[in-house]
Amino acid sequence: MLRIENRASVVLYNFLKSNKNKFTKPFLLPANVCPIVPSIFLKADVDFEFVDIDNSMAINKAISLSKIETGKYSGICFVHAYGKLFDNESFYTELKSKGDDICIIDDRCLCVPDVELTNTGRSDLILYSTGYSKYVDLGYGGWGVIKDSYKYNPQILDYNEIDFQDFLKHQKYSLENKTRFLLPKIQWLNSRKFELKPKDYFERVTRALEKVRIQKTRLNNIYKTELPSEIQLSDEYNSWRFNILVKDRALVLKSIFDNGLFAGTNYPSVAHMFKGETALIAEKYEKKIVNLFNDFRFDEEQAHEVCRIINKSF
Repeated sequence: MLRIENRASVVLYNFLKSNKNKFTKPFLLPANVCPIVPSIFLKADVDFEFVDIDNSMAINKAISLSKIETGKYSGICFVHAYGKLFDNESFYTELKSKGDDICIIDDRCLCVPDVELTNTGRSDLILYSTGYSKYVDLGYGGWGVIKDSYKYNPQILDYNEIDFQDFLKHQKYSLENKTRFLLPKIQWLNSRKFELKPKDYFERVTRALEKVRIQKTRLNNIYKTELPSEIQLSDEYNSWRFNILVKDRALVLKSIFDNGLFAGTNYPSVAHMFKGETALIAEKYEKKIVNLFNDFRFDEEQAHEVCRIINKSF
């Protein structure tokens, strides 16, 4: 079953809401998940718990399996960290061996979108996104490939763009100030009907893909050549952004921004923000990670300049 919406988060919301009677126990989420995901779980009134990541920067599989086998969980949301497409066949098979009713949500929102994918495999929902700052950034759109045994009933919600911006401000404040986030009761989720036909939408995605690949390859080659290899993550983590780990991130970021350029700091732990908990590995990496832009927001001259600034900071 294929479902396309304005945002991948709406697909997730509709999926959770439509199958709420099956999801009476919490889901497991990685501590470094994008904060929109736990917000969607809260809005759908489906409980969740966080699991710390491991050095792969994805959810710790061993801990997740030990929790799932207790029978106290409805499922898991596996996020492919930084767009690296993990091979989870054996992991998902083992999860399903703990109970065929275990729901596996496979979040590929940062991955290269696969418009040909029609089979969920061991997953129950596979999510892709072409929204803001994704691998292909159309500024809209996301889809889910859903196992036929699950329901999908689109929910029509009131939406207000000002409320959505307020929602983002609330989340940003909580992240920056390490405060608890309380989901505001405002109209922040845009579930309006997606107007494009699937064929037209996927044609746009496919046309954009080649341009995106060329741009990312061009800028990634600059970063890979000019930056110290010891601060670079492996190539498989560098499709969405080019990611580096630095000891003094505050200094590196200040130097970049002071020169009129920019970089990202995704993805921090949200365990405290939503649950008041610590996640030691996620918190360790959040202090070091820097996302260097490799999309249409950056050009080659800016990439060379960022490399010069970073190298000078050592």
